[in-house]
Amino acid sequence: MFAVTYLLELSEPVLARIIDGDPNSGVSATFLPGSMMRGVIAARIAPGESAADLAGDERRLLFDGSVRFLNAYPADEQGRRTLPAPVSWRRAKNEERVQYQCFDEAVLTMLGECTPDELEEVGGYVSADLASDDEGTLHVRRYLPRLQIALHTLRNRTAGR
Repeated sequence: MFAVTYLLELSEPVLARIIDGDPNSGVSATFLPGSMMRGVIAARIAPGESAADLAGDERRLLFDGSVRFLNAYPADEQGRRTLPAPVSWRRAKNEERVQYQCFDEAVLTMLGECTPDELEEVGGYVSADLASDDEGTLHVRRYLPRLQIALHTLRNRTAGR
């Protein structure tokens, strides 16, 4: 497998619309979907052309399925790549500490030690530290991307909507 990795820096906030919540409001993903990244590449290599007009290498690169455009997840403060935290990772509810223990609910359920009322989802994104302690515990850093909330409502007074 050949992979091209890159660091993308946004100069302005972006709305990466996902289907969630109220249909009359826009909810943005905290990452850039792979389909959006494919659209950016398509606009750069074939500006002003439609998908039907593409042929040869451009069509193969964008549409035949041999090239995958993965989601662009945020980088942490040190510029390290992050990935979404696994859904099975849990932490103690209402724990306000900067450092806390993380439990894998899948393992706890398998061992019969699961207490779901006391745990909540970790959420966000994580990056792993390559250095681990003597006990073999992997140290993971949690990263929550900065969000900007902007409200915009356009209403026609005569039509009432």
